[in-house]
Amino acid sequence: GPYGAPQDALTFWRFHADFAVPANSTFALTHTLPVAPYDSMFPCVGSSRNCIQQPGTNVRIDHLGYRQRPMWRLAYRNFGTHESLVTNQSVEAAPGISGVRWYEIRDPNGSAVIFQQGTFAPGITDGIHRCMGSMGMYASGNMALGYSASSSTTFRSIWYTGRLASDPLATIPQGEESIVDGTGSQTSS
Repeated sequence: GPYGAPQDALTFWRFHADFAVPANSTFALTHTLPVAPYDSMFPCVGSSRNCIQQPGTNVRIDHLGYRQRPMWRLAYRNFGTHESLVTNQSVEAAPGISGVRWYEIRDPNGSAVIFQQGTFAPGITDGIHRCMGSMGMYASGNMALGYSASSSTTFRSIWYTGRLASDPLATIPQGEESIVDGTGSQTSS
C-alpha cells in the first residue's frame, strides 16, 4: 500500500506515560511480526472509499481496508499460562471480494509471536463481502468474529462466526449466523 512498509507485518509499540515528569514518557517500537501476505488495497470506484456494492443503488460503501490497520478492537486475554491478543482487518481476499484477515498474537509482553492467522472470506464462493470486523476471545480460548456483510444483492448486515479452541489452527469453521439483516442501502455520505 501507500505507506511504504517493506513487508506485510504487525508492529507493536510500548507506551509508558510518566505523569510526574511527562518528558520521561516513551513510545517505542518493540516488535515487527511478519504475517502471511495480504492485499488491503480494494479496487474502489472514484476514491479509496467507494468499494462495496449495495442493492438498488450505484452508491458504494467503504470497507476500511485502505487504512491498512487493525479494526476495532485489539482484545486481550490472560490465560495464566500465556497471554493472547486477537484482532482483525479488512482485506481484499480475492480480486474484487472483501474478507476479514484475523490474528492471534501470543506473549505480547515478551517475545511476541503470531500463534495463528487466517482470512475469513466465504465471499470468494458466494459473492458477499465480509469486512469491518470485531474479534473477541472467551476464557475457554473460543473466538467470535462479528463483521459487516454486503453485496449487490445483500443489504449491509451484521453477521458473525467463530472458532472453538479445539478447532484446527488458523481456521474459523463454526459457520455463519446473522445478528441483523439489513433492509436498505446507504445512498449518501
